[in-house]
Amino acid sequence: MKLLDHLTDLATIDIAIAPLVPAKPQPKSNDGPKSIGEAFADAWAGSIEAARYVASAGAVLTVAVAWFAIPAALALLAARRFRRRTPAAGS
Repeated sequence: MKLLDHLTDLATIDIAIAPLVPAKPQPKSNDGPKSIGEAFADAWAGSIEAARYVASAGAVLTVAVAWFAIPAALALLAARRFRRRTPAAGS
């Protein structure tokens, strides 16, 4: 038992970790032109993707406008209040 304990104290384990490479999808055979259904499905998928990009751009534009509109509105409000409190130069 002492001999086995001593041998396991000196044992080492080597582990190699490597990422798995995903398998490439098999390309579809190009035996001819697409059917009307396949063309419609591809066009529909493309239009959905384009709508996602447009919605994303709209959200970014809304946030960007808010970052500029809020400080501009506060500056305009401060300018109006400052103008009302100062007496007219001709009076």
